[in-house]
Amino acid sequence: MSNITAKENLQFIKEMIENTKKNTASQWKYFFLWGIAVILGVVGMNILAFFKAYEYIGINWITIMGLAVFIQFFIVREEIKNTGVKTFAQNAIGYLSFSAGIGYMLLGFVFPLLKLYSYGIIPILIAVITGILLFSFGGILEWNYLKWSGLLWFLSSVIMVLVHWHFISLFFIPLIIQSYLIPAHILRKNYLNHD
Repeated sequence: MSNITAKENLQFIKEMIENTKKNTASQWKYFFLWGIAVILGVVGMNILAFFKAYEYIGINWITIMGLAVFIQFFIVREEIKNTGVKTFAQNAIGYLSFSAGIGYMLLGFVFPLLKLYSYGIIPILIAVITGILLFSFGGILEWNYLKWSGLLWFLSSVIMVLVHWHFISLFFIPLIIQSYLIPAHILRKNYLNHD
């Protein structure tokens, strides 16, 4: 192998690593979007519960999550237009997020409507799915912070079992800040540093 070919190969590998880092850092938008959406959902739900308007809690969640999905559609479309090719990590995160989203929908809306369990158990089940999601993201992105965040969600799901159902959802706000908004901030900083 000639010296020039070796240099070209090393340069190509270096560019691929930098592109992967930049594409990974671009995930900040999703962490931020879903962190804000869940916080708004929890706050809205607690306001409705305070006023005993329980019949609107489902509408609150459907509206906020629907809006977040709509916004994400445009973010994904713009990202595909700008980058063209998706990395393995982006594909894995995309499939994992989509399947977790289906799990959230089934556990949070469909199964309770079918009266398989009470609405009070939903936050505990959502916490378990979120633990799986974040721990897996941490593995895919090779980021220990997210792995620990996933473990924290698992631990919180166990603690939620011991807490009165009125207060369970309040666990979500500090967890979301710790495991969605802080990573969004870190990833955004990394993303801007790669520009």
